[in-house]
Amino acid sequence: MLFAVLFTIAIIIGLLRREQVKAVGLLSALASLTLIVEAFNGINVTYSIFGLEFTFMTDTLSRFFCILVGISGFAVSIYTTEYMEPRHLNLAAYPAFILSMALIVISRDFLGFIIFWELMTIATLVPIRSLEL
Repeated sequence: MLFAVLFTIAIIIGLLRREQVKAVGLLSALASLTLIVEAFNGINVTYSIFGLEFTFMTDTLSRFFCILVGISGFAVSIYTTEYMEPRHLNLAAYPAFILSMALIVISRDFLGFIIFWELMTIATLVPIRSLEL
């Protein structure tokens, strides 16, 4: 799951270096393209974290939605490099949102689905709260 690694790097850059809009946007675009390629090839991975097992797998329907998430993520990532520059948004929220959407689609257990759904919800709340301040 190389796309998850690339999105995580984009999240870290967004947290540490707020002025690196282009780097976060381009890394997110690359990660979205990687998601599309990995969805075509199929994903079947199991991770064990703190004694909990998380399984990620693609079937025909999840491949379709991964490709949709990847295409829309790529398009928005390219647009983001110019759009977010003058705004005071949290850069880490965008790649976290796209990553959690992809992980929701390929999650094969209920706990993973709920965790990534909540991460997606939190990632959408962060830019809204920063605009209100």
